[in-house]
Amino acid sequence: MNASLLLRRGILVRFSSGFYVAPDVKLRPEVRKFPLSGIKVALLNRPSIGDFTAKLLEDFGAEVSKFCEPMGGFETTAAHGRLINLNHPEDVNLVKNVARKVDVFIDCLNGGRLEEVGLDPGAMLTANSQLIVARITGYGQTGVYGSRTGADTTFAAMSGAMNGCEGDNTEQSLKIAAKEAKALTMAGRSNCVTGVILALYDREHTGKGQVVDMSVTESIAYIDRMATMMALQIPQPFHRFYLTADKMLLAVGILNPEDQKKFLKLIGANSAGNLEKNIAEKICGKKVADWVEILKDIGSVSQVFDYSNVGNHPQHKDRHSFEFDNSSKQWMAKSVPEFVP
Repeated sequence: MNASLLLRRGILVRFSSGFYVAPDVKLRPEVRKFPLSGIKVALLNRPSIGDFTAKLLEDFGAEVSKFCEPMGGFETTAAHGRLINLNHPEDVNLVKNVARKVDVFIDCLNGGRLEEVGLDPGAMLTANSQLIVARITGYGQTGVYGSRTGADTTFAAMSGAMNGCEGDNTEQSLKIAAKEAKALTMAGRSNCVTGVILALYDREHTGKGQVVDMSVTESIAYIDRMATMMALQIPQPFHRFYLTADKMLLAVGILNPEDQKKFLKLIGANSAGNLEKNIAEKICGKKVADWVEILKDIGSVSQVFDYSNVGNHPQHKDRHSFEFDNSSKQWMAKSVPEFVP
């Protein structure tokens, strides 16, 4: 019988790519566990740090309970977790009891705050020998900045990875620097997730938990060092952004010398003299859509997308990389990586 007819009659249909309950409405392809199913996580949160690590663990199956100690100057919502006051013994005992029952305890408070209120990580490990105490702060638990708060801009600034982002003090340059700081900080937070996963893996071999001290600032510096060591050596004119006639950005990252020659020919740029200037002058003569069409056979050239249009790219459509959110009118990225059975 025709599959569309079956769907109209309310009958569940399975194709090779998954189960469908209505046209274009697909369930998960099979019932299976996420990689972190069964892992229980408690997050001791604060609004200025957020729950990035816990959210990623939750996206892949972990069961997360959140507790939040409010901070002055920050609006605390239900999304931050159950409100607690660590100056109250009953709330401290609540956290102690939770720590006895979970696999991972994420501490996002300022350095030393747990010890101040009687929640010493060593005592937590004594009560639960398999517990992973992940202490994630801006600067780490020790040092003169151990008890300080911060944000994306200061973490990135302290890491050394913002070197070369001085710009010309224009509003545009400062906005670009702020975006780079945010991107670097997200990379640093991702490394903190890696720290938790490594500790869980180590526990599989030793049977024991441990305390993991993670500084977002140090994570940024480490990831930037790794990226620098492994960076491709591409000539600057073929590895940058160019402004188009309609004030959009065209990203160019062409490694292969043959493709570089092809690129110059297609845009009509002269390779003599100041090559970067010659390319920039040519690119600003047409709209970004025109260049995308002209350069479609060169894979390492792309227009710069934002969340209002990124989901329309054929690559993302083919992989269902984004879902459109009707409330915000923006494309939202799906959780990755995808685990293929």
